[in-house]
Amino acid sequence: MRHLFLLAAAAAGQPTRIWIDADCDGFHDAAAIRQLSKYNVIGASAVFGSATVVEAQRNCAAMLHHSNINVEVTAGASHYEDTQAANKAVAQMTHELAKAVKDGETMTVVALGTLTNVAALAVRRPDLAESLHVVITCSMNDPSDICVAKDWQALAALLRSPADITMAPPAPPAAWDDV
Repeated sequence: MRHLFLLAAAAAGQPTRIWIDADCDGFHDAAAIRQLSKYNVIGASAVFGSATVVEAQRNCAAMLHHSNINVEVTAGASHYEDTQAANKAVAQMTHELAKAVKDGETMTVVALGTLTNVAALAVRRPDLAESLHVVITCSMNDPSDICVAKDWQALAALLRSPADITMAPPAPPAAWDDV
């Protein structure tokens, strides 16, 4: 069910460029990625969360491959203070966002994990962040949610940024019965 909320949020406004930033830790991320294969996915990055960034990069590559999305997965932040690794992912996201702005478009980042990479982009390049649409899949009222528990600072920074944000909260556990 979570992937259905995500698809509806990502499809709002019919985005032409989607970047996936994820920890790729299980079925819900795989289902979301599969649904996003219907759109123009231009890049992907791995971030820590329920999995290490190394596991996330490997899992994301496999999920993207099985969904017929042919993009490379850039390793991003491995913990909330990992600015070196985040720079690689942020540099690639920044490059793609700058291309979108040049073409008069926005870019949608679908965040399926902690928000460290996405927040770094919004903080470092507020001039570009105005053309950034971020779909967040964390539950802000649940302190045990990965987004909040592992890197609440990134969530706070992103909420203060000029980026356009859509919340696609995860479905309650009972809703998973229909999947």
